[in-house]
Amino acid sequence: MKTKTWGAVARRLFRNGAVAVGIAALTITALPATANAAENGTLVVCATDSAGQNVVLGGDQAWYQRGSSAYVGAVGESGCREQSLTPGAVKVWVGKDGTRSHIQDAVIESGETTRVDFYTTKVTIKFPGAVAFGGAQGDSAHWGSAPRELFSTGTTPTMFRFTLGGKVARTPISWPVANGTGKSVTKLVSMVQVLNGAGTGLEGVQVQPRSADGVGRV
Repeated sequence: MKTKTWGAVARRLFRNGAVAVGIAALTITALPATANAAENGTLVVCATDSAGQNVVLGGDQAWYQRGSSAYVGAVGESGCREQSLTPGAVKVWVGKDGTRSHIQDAVIESGETTRVDFYTTKVTIKFPGAVAFGGAQGDSAHWGSAPRELFSTGTTPTMFRFTLGGKVARTPISWPVANGTGKSVTKLVSMVQVLNGAGTGLEGVQVQPRSADGVGRV
């Protein structure tokens, strides 16, 4: 039995004046479209003072955290800091004049805007001498005579330095977290000097203030 090859068959067909064309039918199956990645959401971080006025936060005054922390993006049309993020949980906090807020938890949803609000407290310090505050020793900035709109963590006090007659005293002062507008607090500060029998001032003496703010240090 002879086996005819395609070449032999083709030559025979061409000799007989016939043309054979073989067409391989290719079936293309449409694959289902892959679902698009989840659309980002927008985190909006706002701050409001005790009078209800918007506080425009600086570029280094609003943070979010997912593993590592980063600054929230630029100020948007809302007057608040805005950041595009993938869906999921995120921690947010803000700062102003050396003070920081408490941390809030938020959830970013696909295609949605998530707004997180923080509020400052109007803090008034009444003291006849010079006042500075912030940092480990209360030396970061001068207080001045006007009240300040500040944040609070609710747990960590702000260190203050008081100077009067060449004497310096440092003490931590705290105030509650503001959960809305209209929050204010006034601190009356007195400086006490404790002397030994020789009339020399003693350092590190603990003094219990009349207000329930904590223990001052002379």
